[in-house]
Amino acid sequence: MIINDDIIYVLALEGQCDDLQKEIITKNAEIHAEEHKRRADAPAARGFFKIVINELITERNNITAQRNKIIEIIKHVRSAAPYAAHVIHDRAFVGYIKETLITDVLNITSSIPKPLNKHINWEAVADEYKENYKRVELTGETYWAPL
Repeated sequence: MIINDDIIYVLALEGQCDDLQKEIITKNAEIHAEEHKRRADAPAARGFFKIVINELITERNNITAQRNKIIEIIKHVRSAAPYAAHVIHDRAFVGYIKETLITDVLNITSSIPKPLNKHINWEAVADEYKENYKRVELTGETYWAPL
């Protein structure tokens, strides 16, 4: 699931929600078909169909719970930072800022020169950049959303 990633892309979560909704609809159709078979078959086979139906219901409920969790995360991110396309986990923020500055600002496509990298306090640089980000708490962990 996307939630454990260092960078969570909100649009990817929304797409994942759509996919999960399709899975829920499919599971509901499978449950309905199995219930129909159970009613039509001999009493001896009904126990088997009940087991299959219960397994399908469990799968559907798990998918629904996962979808609901993602919806809550999307709502939380959108309420904290309505225009954020992504949020960056706190543990990855220094690396994210470093990579962003190297590639976007300094326009360095290869690795950063060793003397430059040795003398830059990337943690302090990242702390300074946090004023351009909104702190968002998700699933008990800190993420940063660009403003």
